[in-house]
Amino acid sequence: MDHDEFLANLASEQKPAEEKSNLPNFNVLLVEDTMTQTALVKRMLKFTDRGHFAITSVRTLQEAVGVTDMEQFDVILLDLGLPDSTGVETLAAMYDAAGIVPIVVFTSDSEENMGMELIRRGAQDYVQKSAVDVDSLTRAIIYASERRKLTAKLVAAQRIFASFMQNNPVATFVFTEDGEKLYSNSKYGQTFSSRAQSANVKLTDDSFISQTRPEELDLLRKGIPIEMICKHETAAGQPKDWLIVKFPFLDPLNRQVVGGTAIDVTDFEKSKEALRQTREMFQVFFYHSNMPQAILGPDLAIRRVNQAYCKMLGFDEGELVNRPLKDLTAEKDWTVAESILSTRELHASTQHLVCRSGRYITVSRSGRVVFDADNNPAFIAVIDQPVES
Repeated sequence: MDHDEFLANLASEQKPAEEKSNLPNFNVLLVEDTMTQTALVKRMLKFTDRGHFAITSVRTLQEAVGVTDMEQFDVILLDLGLPDSTGVETLAAMYDAAGIVPIVVFTSDSEENMGMELIRRGAQDYVQKSAVDVDSLTRAIIYASERRKLTAKLVAAQRIFASFMQNNPVATFVFTEDGEKLYSNSKYGQTFSSRAQSANVKLTDDSFISQTRPEELDLLRKGIPIEMICKHETAAGQPKDWLIVKFPFLDPLNRQVVGGTAIDVTDFEKSKEALRQTREMFQVFFYHSNMPQAILGPDLAIRRVNQAYCKMLGFDEGELVNRPLKDLTAEKDWTVAESILSTRELHASTQHLVCRSGRYITVSRSGRVVFDADNNPAFIAVIDQPVES
């Protein structure tokens, strides 16, 4: 059955989906030069009950680039074979013009093996023309749109974090375990070295910070933060006493790295003020983060929650603080939830939490126990990211 026959059958067998007022809206740009394929896509999206799809269709890459300058789209459906562009160059040009708008590529039978290459070049997803149906097409559009929203939230969180770090009044750093600098903020560079902002360099004038002794590494690998007082000159040659605090964490590449701060304790009152500002900035970052976060006590009762966590469950902060996590967790998940206390590594699990409404939601949990100086659990930091059911 060719496309014309398919359209004729579809028109006779289906009626437009009704009651779309409560369904999500999607503004879709369709870049396709074949009239039959354009009609097929439009008809498929007209007859779906998974959302309301407003479609703008163009036939050339030049038209597509022009219309993205004038209108905001949720998703772009892109054919690689256009009158004015073909192949992956079409995707590259559309990706440059689209900004953060996700692109779903239509592939022909001859392009079937290009899927992973398209993803590497910026496509969110791809669907094969000859096998496309209503379910696969709407799924690709909706998932691409949702991934874009998550990416936007991540970018916003990264910007907040970058602003927090750069405006932090305390010298802050991240090193690999062998002393290679991965990051330092502007205060660190001002204090210790004009080269401190250059990544992937072995520093010599701040080696008292970057070098971690074997016994210190052993503690850090067990999840135990370390503190030390050091005497060292600043980049301006001023002798100072420094409180160096180091703690372990995993970077985005899942590598164990060492983060920390260097606090000038020569003038103790200035140090107390710097610590106060750091705490305040951390609280702002914690409470206003888009990621639902909670701090638990060793008894797994909630000590702090941020706004995103309250919004996710529909409770006020006062209703959650000091409440046992068990009260919010599905009974079948409680054993897994308790197991976070038995590991010093990053704990990951899927949990089902109950909202104020009584509805259960699925979350992907990442958590870690922080130990005190006596090696006892001090608190547990968790991030519960909702998972689409």
